[in-house]
Amino acid sequence: MREVFRWRDVHLYGVKGQAQHGIDLYGYMPDGEVRTCQGKDVETFDKGALRAAINKFTEGKRPFRSHWLAVAVACGVERTEVLEELHALKKAHQDLTLELWDQNHLSEFLRAQHTLVRRFFGPEWERVFCDPLPASARPLQAQEERQQRLEAMRQESRARLITRWISAGLGEARAEEFAAEVSLGLPQHLRASLPETGLVVLEGDFGSGKSTAGERLHQEDLERALADVTAPVPVYLTARYVQGPLKEAVLAAATGQENPTRVGARIVLDGIDEAGMTAARQFIEQARVLVRQWPHTRCLLTARPLDIINLPERVHMRLLEMKEVEALVRRVAGTPGWARWPASVWETARRPLFALVAASLRNTEDKPIPRSTAGFLEALVQGALERTEQLKTDAHTALQRLAALTLSSGGTIPQGEFGAEPDIQPLLTTALVVRRGRTLSFTLPVIEQYFGAQALLTGVVKPDTAWASLASFDRWRDAVVIAVGSGSWERTSALLIDLAGRYPGAASWVVEKALSEHFSPAGDKDAPDLPDGAECARRLRTALAVWIEAVKPLSERTRLVGAEGRLVTIAARCEGARVITVAWPPEASPTLVSGGELPRQWQSPIPEGALWKRSQRVDSTESAWPWKVSLRWLREEFEHVLSSKALPLRDTSPNRAERRWAIARLLMDQHRNLLHPPISADVALTKVRQVLTLLAGSTDTEYVTLGGRWWSAHPSVQPKDLREFASDLEAGRGVGPDGRLHRPWAVPDRAESPRSRWGWGLYSREAQLRFVQEVYPAALDIYEEAVTTWMPRLGPTLDWACALPIRLTGIIEWDQEDKPSLHYYVSPLPLGAKTEVVVTATSSDSDLARSLRSREDIEKSVAALSERSPAAVPWFRHIYTDTRVHLSGNTPATDLAYKWIAYHLQHLSLVTFGYRLPESN
Repeated sequence: MREVFRWRDVHLYGVKGQAQHGIDLYGYMPDGEVRTCQGKDVETFDKGALRAAINKFTEGKRPFRSHWLAVAVACGVERTEVLEELHALKKAHQDLTLELWDQNHLSEFLRAQHTLVRRFFGPEWERVFCDPLPASARPLQAQEERQQRLEAMRQESRARLITRWISAGLGEARAEEFAAEVSLGLPQHLRASLPETGLVVLEGDFGSGKSTAGERLHQEDLERALADVTAPVPVYLTARYVQGPLKEAVLAAATGQENPTRVGARIVLDGIDEAGMTAARQFIEQARVLVRQWPHTRCLLTARPLDIINLPERVHMRLLEMKEVEALVRRVAGTPGWARWPASVWETARRPLFALVAASLRNTEDKPIPRSTAGFLEALVQGALERTEQLKTDAHTALQRLAALTLSSGGTIPQGEFGAEPDIQPLLTTALVVRRGRTLSFTLPVIEQYFGAQALLTGVVKPDTAWASLASFDRWRDAVVIAVGSGSWERTSALLIDLAGRYPGAASWVVEKALSEHFSPAGDKDAPDLPDGAECARRLRTALAVWIEAVKPLSERTRLVGAEGRLVTIAARCEGARVITVAWPPEASPTLVSGGELPRQWQSPIPEGALWKRSQRVDSTESAWPWKVSLRWLREEFEHVLSSKALPLRDTSPNRAERRWAIARLLMDQHRNLLHPPISADVALTKVRQVLTLLAGSTDTEYVTLGGRWWSAHPSVQPKDLREFASDLEAGRGVGPDGRLHRPWAVPDRAESPRSRWGWGLYSREAQLRFVQEVYPAALDIYEEAVTTWMPRLGPTLDWACALPIRLTGIIEWDQEDKPSLHYYVSPLPLGAKTEVVVTATSSDSDLARSLRSREDIEKSVAALSERSPAAVPWFRHIYTDTRVHLSGNTPATDLAYKWIAYHLQHLSLVTFGYRLPESN
């Protein structure tokens, strides 16, 4: 401590047998401050040991009233839970300075201490461990080498920007001009919003400028390092080139600079999603560890919008405002003309890449401005192909083949995989491909995905190659989205039929991402006409039939499927960009529409016997629009099925027990009684027999309202439910030894509580905990049976279902008013294990501690799933949840299970985003 930290008057504190109050030595700083240290010669050190060590100091007498403690341990402490615990303890004791030194810190402290190392470890350890002693000219030489390395990095960064802008269609001179203007590409609001340290995930759609912004931030980091030798080390990495742990890649990139473990680092990692969502999650987890482990460190990751919930480090890349688009186009094109652009072009041009494409086209009189994203990409590619002397068709095919190779491998390939030098040179001439060493890759990810899409549409790549597995689809997903959004009806249908047959959840996700939800053609007179009504009806029916088949047997419970599995009859009529459709049950379809054309004389709101009549605009530039419309129909039907919460399950399902209790309370007009008193089985059986006698002749599908007053809003049930209830009572199912029916879960035990007017006030804390411990395992049982029985082919892409078997681990806590809250996370279990729920109680926690715990829980769950089933990682989303505990209701487990199902189907666009199931009584 004297040699390294300049402590004065340092003493060991205490001898064996004495209480040391959490310190082993202490010393004085020049200003009189007392600093203390606690040493641990251990092989492992977990968060519990850290908490115990610091609590011993904070809760004891704290010798010399010191406000500074370092805990030094002989092992590594890189595990996230230990670092999160340290952060939480620092926040809990903000009047103290708390530090944790592990073997890496101690090694760095000692590396420059030749005398100490030689004295305690010997001259050989000094030789191999310590930094070389500088010769007289060494410091200047080292500084010059560092400066040269930073200057080279600055030139590399500038070259990357120039290459990127040339790929976007600019000439070389203009690209160099843009690169020299350091403020171009880094919005002031973005720079101001970024923290100095920590993790930042900068999200933006392709062409939004996020990679350029990351490059400009890297250049600022370089300038700081050139001016200050103690500044954090600037590091720029492209995710597709990172092989192995991120930490090792950063240390390798920092060679020739200061040690980032000592001075920190400013890391930019570009394109973490390009190798798939599994890789993106892994990069995020590793970056979180780095920024906690190293001082003064910020890690900025760039990605397209990620389907990850609970990502607090997310920052969105704002699109250009209209004035910014105008300024950029004027600067490149030098002539006006953008005022005549239709709204669709304006919206697309808010992404800088496409604003540059539009500006470049303004300089070419015979080239019109594209009307869609796909059109902009096509224009960008055609401009690049004009740079090569090879035939455009040959170059186009070669780029497709390269995209197939790079997408399958994760972004880069050895050049020998593509061909010989004469084959490679034409690709490099386009400026769309770059050679790095002996590897090839595309300059822009969106260009790689564009040519991947073309490879799928032209047959260069077979669908069974692109999605031979979910892991393969993860790498191809963006290319598939572009293909579906830009291809012909025949080609996109061939792709979607194959994908839906293998992974229907992935197919619905693609359709939602690729196609417009609504279309307003105002100002766009170049949109093609729709086919005639009969052809539109045929295409809609083709797509609908594929969806129905893909998600059986759940789809068979919708109105879209009639007797013997026959599909609804669909007729259509086109009026401009509007499609009017009518659907009939197969057994009720009129002969007038057998050809699919809806007669114009049918103007009534809903024709007789029809299920619906709908009118909606579609985007005729997207040939696959029938897939989006038919998916919307299926979505609405799924919501209707889920709202009834009546999927048949096994007789022993908790759902059956809850249903029995709910019907008994409805029959006895007790369904709103919060106390849930027992009900005589004999009385209930007599009552249900009376109701069934009155309903003689009713069909099973009709709904009846129980209760004496029509305005009392009693829930409805079907006769078949009542007959099933009567059968259960006659067989004694669900009847207790006392001859009564009881609620399956904990009931109120504090009816006289001052808070009894509120539902939660009727239950003691013990009863609330027991309720949760009973209901949540039942809900998870219902969820697991429902998804495996009724939607088995969605399982590989359906959130929790893709991770089964799982454990739900929860903590229930109470606020100052004694209201219960539940915080839980879901983690995968080994294959073959049984799904389980573990819920415990705790006192009220701080928001900060809960946030830190949630982050840790998410990281552990993703890591476990990545090890067991890596292809499931992109689809496993709802990991951590905070929720109030709802104690009322007759079917809480069923309600919870169906809520989970609805949430998870939303991610696949099989339920409307934001849809909420109706509350049960």
